[in-house]
Amino acid sequence: MIPQLVWITDPTGFHTYFNQRWTDSTGYTLQDSAGPDMWNHLLHPADQARPGVGTRPGHRRGLQHRDRFKAKDGAYRWFLGRRRPRRGADGAITTWFGTCTDIHEQRLMRDQLQAAYADLEAKVVFRTLELKHEVQALQARLAALRAAALTKKSRSRAGFFVGLSDHGSRPRRRPGGFTFALRRNFRLSRLVFGL
Repeated sequence: MIPQLVWITDPTGFHTYFNQRWTDSTGYTLQDSAGPDMWNHLLHPADQARPGVGTRPGHRRGLQHRDRFKAKDGAYRWFLGRRRPRRGADGAITTWFGTCTDIHEQRLMRDQLQAAYADLEAKVVFRTLELKHEVQALQARLAALRAAALTKKSRSRAGFFVGLSDHGSRPRRRPGGFTFALRRNFRLSRLVFGL
């Protein structure tokens, strides 16, 4: 048995054939399904309200559509409907052939993926804003550190120029460093040992 629900109508949209899978899925027999208004009994109310949905297959949106049909248990499932006309020698439509393929799981998975993508997108936007604020705070801190370093460097240069001797370009050396420590230790050892 093929997995699709198969139907045939006359040119006016009156159903003349449904396969066994149609009956098993919808719970409608051929007699229950006959007539042009059958689709309105099966379509989800939101799908009935969409523009371009008519009762005859030739007047519905295009030759392919996605709708929710009511199953035998009362639950709605997504189906992909396709139809093709059969034309007579004069080009007029003599019959419509159609199939409805159950795409419910694929549709639910698509909806879940879209919701997950939207959630991820929101998280990325939020994290990007957080990072932007962190970068701005770091830039402000870096600017403050640079300003403080320039101020300290300016003071250091001012001290350097104050320490220049009147005659030369070398600053006066203050006692300190390794040489100063050596001289001091040498003087102490002479005092202690009497050298």
